[in-house]
Amino acid sequence: MSRRTSVRSPAADVFIAAYPDAVRKLADAARRALATALPGATESVDKPAKLLAYSYGPGYKGLVCTLLMSKNGVKLGIVRGAELPDPAHLLQGAGKVHRHVQLRTTADLERPELKRLFDAALAAFRGRDAERHFAPAVKIAERFPGTELSTSYGTPALKVKGKFMARLRTEAEGWLAIKCDFVDREILLQAAPHVFHLTPHYQNYPMVLVDLGAIDEGALREVIERAWRTTASEKAVRDWDAQHGSAAAGEPPPRKRRTLKKRAARR
Repeated sequence: MSRRTSVRSPAADVFIAAYPDAVRKLADAARRALATALPGATESVDKPAKLLAYSYGPGYKGLVCTLLMSKNGVKLGIVRGAELPDPAHLLQGAGKVHRHVQLRTTADLERPELKRLFDAALAAFRGRDAERHFAPAVKIAERFPGTELSTSYGTPALKVKGKFMARLRTEAEGWLAIKCDFVDREILLQAAPHVFHLTPHYQNYPMVLVDLGAIDEGALREVIERAWRTTASEKAVRDWDAQHGSAAAGEPPPRKRRTLKKRAARR
């Protein structure tokens, strides 16, 4: 997810203009606060529900927060707020899943406790979104012998007979950190910088970060297979090659590297 400013909807300007002046000003201040708290989120209007929605994708799965309008004030809705830490007891509502914060003045938006709640809501969404994108990677990985779903640093991970192969960075941006030799990594970073990433932490490790929401299935399959080959035992790789007619383990021929570059660049 990028750090760009949230996309404000012109329709929202028209929508809130119908409310009393005090409510409109409070709603507009809340919109500005959400533009900062939810970078890159899209603002949309749900007229029947009398609310503004802030999301990172279509439908309920992409929804993070709402602003529920009334003539008496504004409620800040937090999707799955019941699961979030709230030591200041800002959240209200008796539902099993969602909660809201009653906004009374613009000063409420400056409270550090509310800003921490925004951070927690965004982190929780990123974790859910990452796990949703992680499922196809798990399905691909489980084709290869010995691969198992596990944990690493408290996050979902893929291992081969107990040896680390990849983990989902749910505590960060939600990318997949996966084994990748240095030559392949350089190819991927140049071919598809919108898909493959590197942080200083991984600079000296044979790893690459993959945006699972941006990579296509073919490229993901090849990246996972290469990671499996570097993690599995030599016998497991030989047996796999014998059964599936793949190239022997080891340094892929130049044609294979070009194929990986093409697949990575498709998106």
